[in-house]
Amino acid sequence: MSDTGRDTDRLVRRHADVTVRPVRPDDAEGVTAVLNPIIEARTFTALDTP
Repeated sequence: MSDTGRDTDRLVRRHADVTVRPVRPDDAEGVTAVLNPIIEARTFTALDTP
């Protein structure tokens, strides 16, 4: 353990190459499937309408 009391020696940091493309109309169902539950939970989001 480190002097902070946390076991940081076991942490593994990995970086992935990520490509973000513009959204397309056929992405709508997947996007709403991800965002609507987050919005409906009303926690930690600036979005308030599904």
